[in-house]
Amino acid sequence: MSSPILLVDDGELEDVRLLLAELGLPFTHLRGGAIPDECERPEKLFVASPRRSALAAEWPQDADGPSLVCISAEDSNALRDQLRTRGFHFLVRRPIHSYALRLVLIRALYGGSEKREEERVVVGQEVEVRAGTRAGRMLLVDLSTRGCRLVGDQPLTEGSRVTVLIPASLACGEPLGLRAKVVRCDPVGRGHHDAALALEDPSESVQERLEGAVAQLRERNQAAEGAAASALPAAGPASDDRRKHRRVAFDGTVHEQGDAERTVLGRDLSMGGMRIGPRADLSVGDTLRLAVYAEPGGEPFEVAAEVVRDDGDGGMALRFTALDPAVAARMEALVGELPGIEALDAGESAGLGAVVSEILEREGGLEDD
Repeated sequence: MSSPILLVDDGELEDVRLLLAELGLPFTHLRGGAIPDECERPEKLFVASPRRSALAAEWPQDADGPSLVCISAEDSNALRDQLRTRGFHFLVRRPIHSYALRLVLIRALYGGSEKREEERVVVGQEVEVRAGTRAGRMLLVDLSTRGCRLVGDQPLTEGSRVTVLIPASLACGEPLGLRAKVVRCDPVGRGHHDAALALEDPSESVQERLEGAVAQLRERNQAAEGAAASALPAAGPASDDRRKHRRVAFDGTVHEQGDAERTVLGRDLSMGGMRIGPRADLSVGDTLRLAVYAEPGGEPFEVAAEVVRDDGDGGMALRFTALDPAVAARMEALVGELPGIEALDAGESAGLGAVVSEILEREGGLEDD
């Protein structure tokens, strides 16, 4: 039987071994002469030095496979290309803040990579929701083949079963009833509640129609947004000096519900804001307080941010608010350099670097009508 976590190195990843042991995670550590020519793929996480990353070369690259992380003191285009070919998700360049490394590993272990997250599409249309003999209407915020998110003025009971009725206009010509379990329902202000639902195993015919509805919605959104879908809205204060708000590609880390879920990937860091990946637990109008781990060994700095846009599969835009002069100076230094983490499966331009941040506080809100 394969190990949940496999660490392979020649002694240079001792801090990673200590970190995994400190977290109490079950792992196998192979070092030096004990490393075989071939090795069984671990279940959840593979961490290796550049030299030992070759063990992954023959492993299948599928959505259910482990997260692959390479930790290196050096960097080159050849190394990145080689790691992408082998299916690696993250390249971590030293030096890196020890707590940031912890968050990255937990994110890779429990959160996976953005590439493997379930596709969801923005809907933004009222649907009928039935719970037992009761029925009401709620806003269907987004939909995937595994779940959906609803917002309405009536709370849904966590753990209860409901039926979401997708109208014919969204379901390829015929209404579609989806049975689902309420996994979360949170108040988000102004008397509204945000509910996350997991779809119960549908029949083959319902699954096919659901996949068709998701594809139809995706095409609709792409046609409506066009080129604007990939543009981050102006996130900072107005300024004629565009160099003050230049952007660098990066992938950031933020967690919620314990360390794993407080971490997300982001990109397009600027003095004004950043873009993060899709999040079912965040909505437009939510405000966050983030701890950003920038310098190796340094103390994190805190920033306030607001979710200003939800582009569905394209992720969410955050706008930084009220940066004080000291924080602004540290942020400017961070924007001006290449951070030490790269999301290899985000593409060449979208994954050039990453910063690690942690959600300290979150306050819900809804976008104004």
